[in-house]
Amino acid sequence: MGCRANQAGFTLVELMVAAVVLLGAVVASAGAISASSRFLQRDEQLAAVADIQRIALSYVRSQGYSLLANASTSSLTAGIASQLSATDWSSLGSTGSVTVTAISNPNNLLQIDLLVTYAKTQQATTSLRVAQEGISP
Repeated sequence: MGCRANQAGFTLVELMVAAVVLLGAVVASAGAISASSRFLQRDEQLAAVADIQRIALSYVRSQGYSLLANASTSSLTAGIASQLSATDWSSLGSTGSVTVTAISNPNNLLQIDLLVTYAKTQQATTSLRVAQEGISP
């Protein structure tokens, strides 16, 4: 069989090259989709942590300066925990904890730090500066 000059179509080599290029594009797209999914999940976690921090800071602020000056960090931690529900932690995929640390000089409460721990190893910290000169009990 001879080859006709007016024959239309693609050769086997052209089809193989097109298939390889198409496969490369599909693999690159799948990688981009996977990375996008991971970033979206991370953003959802950060939004959930921000909500937890907002609830915790709202609780701390609601205590008033005189109560904050006399409160222990364990009572603040317990109070914050009472404000949080399983729903608050659900976007993080697990339960977590909020730890309160007070920074003070000998007579004045200066700052309260909130550490949110979630997913066993992830942490986020926020601080509430109580007053420039602090609060004394």
